[in-house]
Amino acid sequence: MKFYSPLLAFVPLFAIATVAEAGVIVGGTRIIYDGNKKETSISVKNPDKFSYLIQSWADISEGSKEKAPFIVTPPLFRLGAGQENMLRIIRTGGNLPEDRESLFWMNIKSIPATEKQESANVLQIAVKTRIKIIYRPQNIEKRPGKLC
Repeated sequence: MKFYSPLLAFVPLFAIATVAEAGVIVGGTRIIYDGNKKETSISVKNPDKFSYLIQSWADISEGSKEKAPFIVTPPLFRLGAGQENMLRIIRTGGNLPEDRESLFWMNIKSIPATEKQESANVLQIAVKTRIKIIYRPQNIEKRPGKLC
């Protein structure tokens, strides 16, 4: 009986921990932009049963007024229930160092859709995911042992 008492205390915790909401899933934690290529892409997936409005953009740093030398297409689109879409990141120019990597940020804001409800107070939360864009120039050797 001594063995079962602590076990029974933890069973409700496991039941509570299994509940999760996915929202919008971004297909990576960082983007390595190879200087040899014209563009790169990342997936955005919606496993929920309702739609989201997705807004995406690239910037240099939080609060910076300078524009990043990248554009993200499409910048604004509707992601329906169960759908997946690709975001393309395209370099637009800019003078970037060719002897080292450069760091930028990609922002993906997901705004949930709302149903028309008469006189109902609803709290809607838009979630912004911020991931790194690492620009790797053509001249950098790509063998990990040599980079250390």
